[in-house]
Amino acid sequence: MMTTEVSIGSLKTDQPPARDQEQSEQFANWFSRCRNTLHYMADLILNNSEMAERSVENCRRKALRNLPGFENEGEFRSWIFRVLIDEALISTGRY
Repeated sequence: MMTTEVSIGSLKTDQPPARDQEQSEQFANWFSRCRNTLHYMADLILNNSEMAERSVENCRRKALRNLPGFENEGEFRSWIFRVLIDEALISTGRY
C-alpha cells in the first residue's frame, strides 16, 4: 500500500503559523517548565511511565495545535493540565 503526503502551503500539524512564532516560543518555555509535573501526573493516572510519556507528548501536540492567546502562566498551567488529564483518560478508555 502506497501513501502520499499532501502539503497545503506551509501548514504543519506540529507547529503554529510563523506569525505566531513569539507565542510558540512562549508556549515552549511554559511547557518545558510544566513537563516533569505533567509526566508525574500522567504516570499517576496511567501507572505506566511509557504511556505517561506518550500522553505528555500527545498533550503537547494537541495544545500547540489549539494554542489560544494566553497572557499569563496561571491560565496556561490550568489549561495544559486539563489537556493532559483528558489525554491520559482517553488512553485508559475511561473518558
